[in-house]
Amino acid sequence: MAGSLEDRQTKALAARPDYLQARLSRQQAANGMRMARAEFLPKVSLFSSWEADNQTFAARGGDNWAAGATLSLNLSTRREIARVKESKHASFRREPLKTR
Repeated sequence: MAGSLEDRQTKALAARPDYLQARLSRQQAANGMRMARAEFLPKVSLFSSWEADNQTFAARGGDNWAAGATLSLNLSTRREIARVKESKHASFRREPLKTR
């Protein structure tokens, strides 16, 4: 067996399924927290459209266009605040084991 005892313990710990599951759970909780916090950020949307009309015997035809932007703000509700708190607690529910 090559390597020191500490190296072998670290490798064995990293290969344990329960340790891997705990790490994944922590990453999922952190992602959930980021998503919940993102609900409070303003959202900007841009749109545009263009239409070309063909010339006919009765009409000359022409171009039509429209462009715009929208800004959405979330006025924090209890549901969003609860979601942020829940995701924060989920991140502390199960923490991966630390190696020495």
